[in-house]
Amino acid sequence: MALTANITPVQITNSTATILSTYVTRYGLNGENCTTYWWLTNETETIIYEGNWDVPQEVLATWGTDDTVIIYALAEAKGFNIISIITGEL
Repeated sequence: MALTANITPVQITNSTATILSTYVTRYGLNGENCTTYWWLTNETETIIYEGNWDVPQEVLATWGTDDTVIIYALAEAKGFNIISIITGEL
C-alpha cells in the first residue's frame, strides 16, 4: 500500500504536481536500511516525476509505528510541503 499526501503545488516541466506518494521497496532484515519508491502526480493521477529514496538512518530510528514519519521525511528531503495526508499506511 502506498502512503499518499497532498502537497503545495509544484511545477515540474509543463505539469503541476499536487500529490506525493511512496511505498517501501526494500527493508533490511536488520532494520538498518530502507529504500522507498516515490512519485508525484497531478489531480488526474498522471505521474509527473518518480524516483527512489534511501531513508536515512536517523529517520529509521524514529519510524516506529507511525508510517507518516517516512513521507514527512521524504517531503523534507525533496523540498515538498505536505498539506494533508491522504493515506497513512505503507
